[in-house]
Amino acid sequence: MDKHVLVTDIDNTMIKNPDDLYVVKPWVEKLVALGFTLVFNTAKTIDELLYILETLELDLDKVILIPENGGAVCSSRYPVPGLPLYEYNGLNCSVLSLITPEIDALLDHSVKLCESARRISKASTAELASILNLPSHLARLAGHRLFNDAIYVGDEECITLLEGFLTGKGLSTVRHGSLIYAGISISKKKALEALLKTPWFKYSVLIGIGDSVIDDFLELTSHPIIVGYNGGWLRKWHTRIPYEPPYGWIWSIEKSLLI
Repeated sequence: MDKHVLVTDIDNTMIKNPDDLYVVKPWVEKLVALGFTLVFNTAKTIDELLYILETLELDLDKVILIPENGGAVCSSRYPVPGLPLYEYNGLNCSVLSLITPEIDALLDHSVKLCESARRISKASTAELASILNLPSHLARLAGHRLFNDAIYVGDEECITLLEGFLTGKGLSTVRHGSLIYAGISISKKKALEALLKTPWFKYSVLIGIGDSVIDDFLELTSHPIIVGYNGGWLRKWHTRIPYEPPYGWIWSIEKSLLI
């Protein structure tokens, strides 16, 4: 049984830039040593998450990954019953969303509506590095999207146009800054709900850490924590840590160890 489970967002919650991984690593090691199961529920791709696990020296059996804003639930354990299975680099990914040929064609059409729009999955490495403010080797990982895509949009009018078009075609979307995430299912909460219903996933305490309204999975946790200065949006009691990552996340972990 997984006694204590920590579900955490990554970008702007756990880290602000890739080097912050080395700052949080001792705390991740402490959580694992204490028997916590870690669930990374994030906008990041599977390849980005595998890079993070390698940097943190975390084994696959210690974590569960929910990539691309709820596109799948991936682990080395059993899959989630009732969901299609996608195997990738030693992971069993139970799929809630997938970029099918039909969805791919629809997304291609959408970016033609605005000159400034770029699909993250089809941008060049140089474009990705500029848009995402990442070094090239990490930008390539961010561009390999399997379950949901992201569209970079350069102006507000275009964002409104694309969101209306995509939702009108039945896709789920969520905006974060200049990015529109789009796919069959964009919901970190829905993905965590699927995991919580899985017979093999048992827990006694469920702690969640996030930073923005995209982190709707916090509503399912018994101890939700918001990092940074975006507090007040969650529709249930929560703890707010008014410090930026990685130190706001570390403080959150210190509080979690007292639960």
